[in-house]
Amino acid sequence: MPTSNVSWADCQVITETFKEVGPHPIKVDIVLPPNLKDGKHPLIIAYHGGYLIAGARNFYPFMASWLPAYAASTNAIIISPDHRLLPSASITDILSDVEDLWTWIHSSLQSIISSHAPKHSIDLDHILLEGNSAGGFIAAHLALTHHAQVRAAILVYPMLDNLMDHFTIGPSESSLSAEDQILWKGDVLDSKIEHARTAGCVTNRLDPEGILLTRSMAKRGKLGDFFKSNPRTNPLNRVLDPLETDGLPLKVWILQGKDDTGVPPEGSIAFEKAVMRNSWSTELTLDVIDDEPSEHGFDRTWSMADKKLTKRLDWINQAWL
Repeated sequence: MPTSNVSWADCQVITETFKEVGPHPIKVDIVLPPNLKDGKHPLIIAYHGGYLIAGARNFYPFMASWLPAYAASTNAIIISPDHRLLPSASITDILSDVEDLWTWIHSSLQSIISSHAPKHSIDLDHILLEGNSAGGFIAAHLALTHHAQVRAAILVYPMLDNLMDHFTIGPSESSLSAEDQILWKGDVLDSKIEHARTAGCVTNRLDPEGILLTRSMAKRGKLGDFFKSNPRTNPLNRVLDPLETDGLPLKVWILQGKDDTGVPPEGSIAFEKAVMRNSWSTELTLDVIDDEPSEHGFDRTWSMADKKLTKRLDWINQAWL
């Protein structure tokens, strides 16, 4: 099979538990593309989207469709983790899961790979971070915290400023689509959020009511509430504060759609400007797509045959591989 045609369904998946919260396991998938060459493999840590409220490690519509083919073309292994979800978890809880996953990768992943695939090992000197939407938020945090140990990052329509009006107030009613205008709001939405808040440890939310809750919170200005009490959990704020971080990986690519009403481009633009004001050695490229439909999720139709994708991936490879 040509590497450019590899999909998530073509890959071997090994599922492990990387931490437990009480009796609840939090799982991670180790994804091996087909026809991996024996030896050491660079690593892609990929986080799913879903506004930090929905999704799962193996719900691929909330992940980059082109990522398995990219991994196959670079002889890489993908790590796709779960994490606790809002609103029963806090942003701090989620970032705690992210840090525990990072620790698990460095303490346990090598032996697990060896036990399942003895001819393969991980090269922890060549780590790439990737995330879509909420996954981009997580990847940005990892990039800011562990920039010395990460070679590069790809952030796709990432949630980089969750204190912008879009997430704290919500878009105007007149700007909402007919589909969005039927979302929960007011007391009904508050009641639904409170019910979900008491649901315990949730790492998978894909049911229709859960997706409706997610869209309602995102479109009614409720998502920002989870960031107001601790602004340092907002990636843009971390870049603006010199005490929070002192860098990013060597290369960072942000892919954003001009027409994105899910995560508007203003957050990515503000993040790029803040990074450029620092004297870091990072090369950051922001592409705001405006020559094709660019609503949230626009890259789901992209493949390794698209030159605008492969051009940037070749650029990322210069730092990663």
